[in-house]
Amino acid sequence: MRITKFRHFLFFVGLFLACFFPTLPILFFAPYLVAICYCSSLQALLLRALGCGAIIDLLSGSHTFGLFSLSYLCATILVYLQRRQFFADKLSTLPILTYIFSVYLSLFCLILSPFFGLSASLSARVAITEMFIMPLCDCLFAGILIFVSFNLNKRYQT
Repeated sequence: MRITKFRHFLFFVGLFLACFFPTLPILFFAPYLVAICYCSSLQALLLRALGCGAIIDLLSGSHTFGLFSLSYLCATILVYLQRRQFFADKLSTLPILTYIFSVYLSLFCLILSPFFGLSASLSARVAITEMFIMPLCDCLFAGILIFVSFNLNKRYQT
């Protein structure tokens, strides 16, 4: 089953969770953007990434508007270039690419933070948290979303 089949579900779940739980450090739109990588052109994907990043920027309430938008764009480009190494019809593709997206996004946020007036301190604790633990949580979130959407599809498909 192709992961692109669930892209609308992934967007609305991400939007709902981002609106009601904006302080959770989970990348709610990462599974959606990864799924869109397989069915959209690069230009359409980048517009969606910019929109998702802008939503996160607006909901974060921070004075660094644009940090997430730019980071989402950069991370999306790199994931888009790597999508050919993964099959679109495998359910494991979404969590794996979400993990990769999360690592890229963390890297770009660290790199771009000084340009937005934030101090970017890199320590072993930050590196472990931002490059391993949080991407693992995002991967688990994507896996749960695929499991739920796959079971809902199977349940209502008769």
